[in-house]
Amino acid sequence: MYKEAALNPTNLRDRTADWEADIVSYFRENPSKTEFVGRRDTPSGSSLYLSTPIRVDSETCLSCHGPADKAPPEIVKLYGTANGFGWRLGDVAGAQIVSVPADVALNHAAAAMKTVLIWLAGVFAGLYLIVNAIVFVFISKLVPAPAPQ
Repeated sequence: MYKEAALNPTNLRDRTADWEADIVSYFRENPSKTEFVGRRDTPSGSSLYLSTPIRVDSETCLSCHGPADKAPPEIVKLYGTANGFGWRLGDVAGAQIVSVPADVALNHAAAAMKTVLIWLAGVFAGLYLIVNAIVFVFISKLVPAPAPQ
């Protein structure tokens, strides 16, 4: 899942959920941070997420998200004047968040571990057979065969 979550979005479907608002607050409190990685529990299971801040770092952002009376009329007509305006230069307006079910990552890790263990078991079994064959050959040469009676 991908979402551009904002505290004051133009489109209300982009409004932050509680956990997303915590991420935006983290970026506001730590302006030098460029990403945040975490894990959260959801009703469908655990989820891993990676987020980066949406910073108002250009005057071009403010041409649409500055004061509502200075925004393009098409934007105001489409979204109204209540949301997505009043941003200030240098603020963190939101976060880009990519979420992946943790089961996907855990299943890939388990499959990789199983493959490695199978290969290691095969290598050790092969080495065991080779070492036993070498020992058998050397011991049979060192110990003379019993004389026939």
